Amino acid sequence: MQHPEWVARFDSWYEETSPGVLRLKADFFHGKSFFESYFHGMTAFVGPRTSPISDELKLRTLAAQYTLNELGPTWEGLVGASNISLEAIGTPEPGSASTYNDLAASRLFEALRDNNLLINKNVVTNLVDGRVLIVNHIASARWWYVTSYPTSQIRKQALMLPIQFSLGALLLVLITLGIVYWLINRDVSTPLRYMANVASMIDAKNYKDVVSESAKKIKSRGEVGLVLQAFRTVAGRFIRAQEQLELEVANRTAELAEANKLLDRLAHLDGLTALMNRRSFDRDLAAAIAEGKTTWLVLGDIDDFKLYNDNYGHEAGDVALQKISKLLSKKFQGRVYRYGGEELAIILPITNKDIQITTIQSILADIYLLNITHIYSRHNRSQLSMSFGVAPVFASDTPEEAIRRADEQLYKAKHAGGNLVQFYRET
Repeated sequence: MQHPEWVARFDSWYEETSPGVLRLKADFFHGKSFFESYFHGMTAFVGPRTSPISDELKLRTLAAQYTLNELGPTWEGLVGASNISLEAIGTPEPGSASTYNDLAASRLFEALRDNNLLINKNVVTNLVDGRVLIVNHIASARWWYVTSYPTSQIRKQALMLPIQFSLGALLLVLITLGIVYWLINRDVSTPLRYMANVASMIDAKNYKDVVSESAKKIKSRGEVGLVLQAFRTVAGRFIRAQEQLELEVANRTAELAEANKLLDRLAHLDGLTALMNRRSFDRDLAAAIAEGKTTWLVLGDIDDFKLYNDNYGHEAGDVALQKISKLLSKKFQGRVYRYGGEELAIILPITNKDIQITTIQSILADIYLLNITHIYSRHNRSQLSMSFGVAPVFASDTPEEAIRRADEQLYKAKHAGGNLVQFYRET
């Protein structure tokens, strides 16, 4: 066994303090670092011896020192004290390393030996007051390794262990309860609350909200998830049915509006001439008076129309009336009315008085160009003709006053022989 560097280490660490006794230097008690190790609270002695210490015992002593430093470092507060006593090979002279004073270690070893307590794996409780000693024998190295534990610390640990176990168990129970609560809240409570909210939305007929919200939040498992999915399906069907119903209602409404317009037109149109009827005339005349804009009322009557019907027949009379109505409607952009029988009316907004006078006067020539034969006229004319009376509509008028003013002009035109336009002249 040749380890000269370790032998040199022993020789530099130990010093002879009395004849035959070598002790570990005090630096190792107060604290000393050496390469990979730090020593603190460490004492050791070898002897007393009458013969020089062998290299083997030096190595065994260093091994004991390193073992104590690693397994029982008292400076860390983990153990109270530890001691290793060893017998020199071939001699009865002892060597010792310990973590407290040499005298106490020596006496402890002697007390264990004298009381026959140096037994491997022996636990000694009644040798040193307030201490429990644990004795171990390392046969291969011929060491006795003794560890001293404070009884109070053992009792403290004995009391702390059940407390720690109880606290650990309590913590485990709390964690378990927390996990259970989280699972219940995630899979039961939250879905149930959401299901109640969805039911409220369905009750309020907010079907679109049900579908949009459900698409985001339906993540539940089991029956709750199935119910929420069913709600979403039902809401989707309601939405589709509602949209279809709204579309049908919109279509029916549009059709009804068109029908109402048609009925309104029919209610305000004359069936024979397709001109607006007397009801339309009364409505539009009242509106013209209310607006207060410059407007003329034109009343026209076919000359000797009774004689025409009597000689050519009422069917021919209807055809003649239709031709004249079509002419006037085109000329005055639909503002022409069948006032009654062969009487026609025009409500004419005036934008340019001279142009409008010319337009009205041209009616006579236009009717003549229709070339409707009437040889039975009392005025020696061979074609059907008309007379017209034209009068302004004043904002202060009543409908009756406006009609009477225009009718007076028509009467003058008729009295003058017909085929004439008579304009109102203010006196």
